[in-house]
Amino acid sequence: KHQHSSSSPATPPPARVDLAQLYREAVEYVRSLHTRACEDDGSTPVLVYRVHLAGWGNELSTVINAFAHATAEGRTLIVAHEDRTTLSSLTKYSQADILLPSSCEKKGGYGGDAK
Repeated sequence: KHQHSSSSPATPPPARVDLAQLYREAVEYVRSLHTRACEDDGSTPVLVYRVHLAGWGNELSTVINAFAHATAEGRTLIVAHEDRTTLSSLTKYSQADILLPSSCEKKGGYGGDAK
């Protein structure tokens, strides 16, 4: 009889990942994009998203989606919205309560309570 011997090296155990550290680094990266200096010369990559009247849930969902899209592309999000979106008219919350205005929103006067 022919016996099959296993000569392949043993598979190493999977590397341990520090999920808490990974989470902290991800949050810091997103925060750095959102709060980085907004340059006057237009060199700051931005994504401008206009919120339309679409119902509170839709508005919230689309703002979060736009934020994820901007982050994936390394851009700073600018949310421009109509004066009376459902989000501001049906709740006690403003847009700034959901997503703090980015550095470019603050500088340009866009967004919820940006000044």
